[in-house]
Amino acid sequence: MRAQQLSLSPTLTRETYGENNEDSEDAMTLRKLTDTLDNSIEFIYAEVQKKTGRNSVRLLKVYKGHKGLKAENVDLRDRFQSLERKVADISKTQMNQLKQINKQERFSRRNNLRIVGNSSPNEDCLKIASEVLTKVGVQDCVVERAHRDGRQMEHRSRHKVAREGSSPQ
Repeated sequence: MRAQQLSLSPTLTRETYGENNEDSEDAMTLRKLTDTLDNSIEFIYAEVQKKTGRNSVRLLKVYKGHKGLKAENVDLRDRFQSLERKVADISKTQMNQLKQINKQERFSRRNNLRIVGNSSPNEDCLKIASEVLTKVGVQDCVVERAHRDGRQMEHRSRHKVAREGSSPQ
């Protein structure tokens, strides 16, 4: 339709206004320029549509990737918080266990007897512990084990540690 309008316009212009041949040449040049511009605009529009279409596809891929990463980030954050809670619980349990161990060690040491005095080579620590307990008036006591404590030093004798067990019945 537009091509028909352009082709009729120089004829109508000459007849209506009585223009000369130069004006009709200007009109034809104008029509060629208009056609060239129209073709260029259509070409540019088509190229923009192609690039927009490609960019839309790329943008959609980026959006889907971002959405996936966001979901993964939420999952990782939840796992991290869960692990933090577990570590806190384990630390708390560990502290409670250390307290229990110390309590048990203190409880087990309450039956220990430390004997201080001169020591002689090749002495029997169990025999010495039994003799000391007999001297202090404990007759029914059973000594489970006895040993020397600490490192040997020239200017001091090593202590003897004995563990008292339950009385025989």
